[in-house]
Amino acid sequence: MNFAYGVIAIVGVLAAIILGFIAVAPDDIIQPRMIPVEEMVVVSELTPEPETLPMALTVSIPEGAGIPEDGQIFYDPQVIDVTIGTTVIWENLDNTVHTVTSGKPPVDADGVFDSEMMVAGDVFEFTFATAGSQDYYCIFHPWMIGTVNVE
Repeated sequence: MNFAYGVIAIVGVLAAIILGFIAVAPDDIIQPRMIPVEEMVVVSELTPEPETLPMALTVSIPEGAGIPEDGQIFYDPQVIDVTIGTTVIWENLDNTVHTVTSGKPPVDADGVFDSEMMVAGDVFEFTFATAGSQDYYCIFHPWMIGTVNVE
């Protein structure tokens, strides 16, 4: 029985509060202060400056890149322009093994970077720390060539 009286008391208090709000005259309700646009202070956005954002760019190795056909895209995009500090991510979307090896084909790897064997679905990342033009290719498919221009 005590539980029932407690529930009735709580419902009664809540009903009284609600009726109190309904009975209040609209003029008695505290209105928020309106701030003229001239007085408003704009807080800067919380995003960092563009120079501080880590930069990344993805290059895909599309399906069929291992087949030397006219019009076939081997690295997409084939030539990219980036700034120093940019990380380039190569993603193998093809169903065969590829590499991303710095240098010029057929066997002129320069040792700057090498993904080694990338099976379907693998990714390889490299961050460019110095300016210049960097050619790269696939060791298994030397017709697959690309260039990263770093400024």
